[in-house]
Amino acid sequence: MESLFNVLLPVISGSLATLLMTWLKKGVAVVGKLPATVQQIVVAAGSWGLVKLSLLLTVSFTTYDVTQLASVDVLALSAAGLSFLFHTAAKKTTPTV
Repeated sequence: MESLFNVLLPVISGSLATLLMTWLKKGVAVVGKLPATVQQIVVAAGSWGLVKLSLLLTVSFTTYDVTQLASVDVLALSAAGLSFLFHTAAKKTTPTV
């Protein structure tokens, strides 16, 4: 059962990452239409929020353990690769008007 989970996890998280990136692109487009000062405030608040979230989740944004990949890291990289593939496939299958 664990091996099935290890296979399905990157597929599921890759799909979710594709949806998240689509939402993020739409958000960036909205922020891009705002005045420069408001854009800076939004970016600063977003950065602050991500740092606080990482501290809350006890995730470190350092490169200290960059050379030590665990199986979780491999799964995350697989999910990122699948997300890229899903996103690229979605672009090719979307009809142009």
